[in-house]
Amino acid sequence: MIDPQEMTAVTSPSVVPTPPTLQGGAMAIQLNRFIGDPLNEDTARRFASMLQTAQFEALVKVATTGQVQRDDVKPTMTMRLGVTTYLADGQQYIPVFTDAATRQHFTQHMGANLDMRNFAFATAELMQEVRRLGVHGLLVNPGRQSFPLTLDYWDYITRVVPVMEAEVERVSIEALTIDKLVLSRALTRAAKRLHGVKQLWTTNVRETTNGPLALAIIADYTGTPAEFDRKCARALVVACRGLLAADQDVLIGTTADPLGQTISGQITPVYQATGFLGRKINYD
Repeated sequence: MIDPQEMTAVTSPSVVPTPPTLQGGAMAIQLNRFIGDPLNEDTARRFASMLQTAQFEALVKVATTGQVQRDDVKPTMTMRLGVTTYLADGQQYIPVFTDAATRQHFTQHMGANLDMRNFAFATAELMQEVRRLGVHGLLVNPGRQSFPLTLDYWDYITRVVPVMEAEVERVSIEALTIDKLVLSRALTRAAKRLHGVKQLWTTNVRETTNGPLALAIIADYTGTPAEFDRKCARALVVACRGLLAADQDVLIGTTADPLGQTISGQITPVYQATGFLGRKINYD
């Protein structure tokens, strides 16, 4: 069931439906690979990278308001994005499609009176509407793969940067702008549920002199960096998400990374795994 929701008003009268999506075939293939093996680090990174540059078709109801925009005699147009409920979790999503065939498969049973058109939007544009409408995310290819691309997952892949990508010599370590006690408690709660995390350090870092502040989270982890990325990184980022500034990125990694070694050698940990009677846990 499609429920048109009002989109940000469009004042250009020349908006026309965009042709079927761009890299739809490649996106569908990558989506299938990710659904088939979501724990594969290489597959997950490729999928996340493609999502950030992808465009999807979305169903839009276009109408004129009859109002005149300034001195322009042409009427303002409004666009309402289609929203549907995903029965698997009961949440509302914006349905989007990687290709025309998948869209037609979904819309073939829709009532003709809905008069929905298809437009192509970048993922970032659609996610702005997700946030504004208060829905759960995008539902990619409903009726086929039916992949729920949630706002939480989008925020994670667009705001979290592997610490290994930072150039240590260009990074300056700066004081936290977040309440350290509140942050350490949030990370501690998360770390206690993650096997293999022995210690955590966190601080603000700046990659260039005038660059934005990012929050760095460094772990002393018993497994490999790839295992840490797969099993722990997202949980630690989610734990402190509500404390971050709206535009603040997160650098996350382990003491196996050069920047991780620098940070862990200069500041005290905010978390230390302990066992019975407060004894340190040794996972080795």
